Amino acid sequence: LVKSAASQFDLIIARGETAIIIKKTVTTPVVEIPISGPDILSAITQAEQLKMPFAVMGYASMTNNAKRIKDLLKLDIEIFTISQFSEMEYTLKTIKNNGYRIVVCGMGAADNIARRVGLNPINVMTSAITVDETLNRACFIGRIIVEGKERTKFFLHLTEISGKKYIVYSQDYVQVFNSFEDDCTIPIQICEKLLPNVTEERQIIKRNINGQ
Repeated sequence: LVKSAASQFDLIIARGETAIIIKKTVTTPVVEIPISGPDILSAITQAEQLKMPFAVMGYASMTNNAKRIKDLLKLDIEIFTISQFSEMEYTLKTIKNNGYRIVVCGMGAADNIARRVGLNPINVMTSAITVDETLNRACFIGRIIVEGKERTKFFLHLTEISGKKYIVYSQDYVQVFNSFEDDCTIPIQICEKLLPNVTEERQIIKRNINGQ
């Protein structure tokens, strides 16, 4: 569903495991809602109040903060880090087999699998402050993306008016724009052979449009 709809949006906002999966699936920029220290601490506090053994499980974006909290407050808790979705069920079963009855984890799949293997999940909820900060960051990134698209449209319009063809390279000589109809990629070495003065022209372009 995300793959088919991603091209319709300038960016996607997601959290935790969902953000990681989407990043691997589509090329559309993903703004990740962070799992903050205060959010994790709130969930750990809830688990402690139940007076039952518990562990923490999640991706590194969550467990790194959990480890900082553990070290800072000198908490006696076990933290399990997974790197991909396929590790989740095995890790939750390991937590259950180690004698834990509660797991502090993310929402969605982790919650469902934890219940299936016999654990009581406590979800790390995202605070309103974290959501607001993420939305502000997404708006900023979105404006940059839209401006970039408009700039590209403008350059294409200019090339259509001038009737000339253009190729633009980045500082490390990667082609970032061309106005050829077949959108082909032409190595800069070939351009240098075809156009004796391309090196001089390239230096002028680099100075005028921020490295490209």
